[in-house]
Amino acid sequence: MLKRKLLVLGISLVVGALSSTLFHRRKKTPVHTAFIGEWFYFHKHRQVTVTVNEDLTLYIQNRLHPATVLEATPQRLVFLDTLGYQIIFEKNDTILSFHDETEDATFLLTKK
Repeated sequence: MLKRKLLVLGISLVVGALSSTLFHRRKKTPVHTAFIGEWFYFHKHRQVTVTVNEDLTLYIQNRLHPATVLEATPQRLVFLDTLGYQIIFEKNDTILSFHDETEDATFLLTKK
């Protein structure tokens, strides 16, 4: 009886480790490349540059904007900044938009 319990426990541990490894591999799939690059939009008659690197770091006006990724799909990329505001990139057909919760405004992005 003890051997059977140990065998079941051992199998459970192996299955758990394998599923965890497979989950992490799936999690690392790259984000749709539509959001990667350097973009600009106009706000109050000035040009604002937004850059998203392949490692999903966000730069605004060429300065690192500390933020964590909340959602990354082919249609949406959502960041949460250190103050708790969301920065949302959305792709609809060929149009890419940028919504800044701090400004409560959405801007159309143009590739640089």
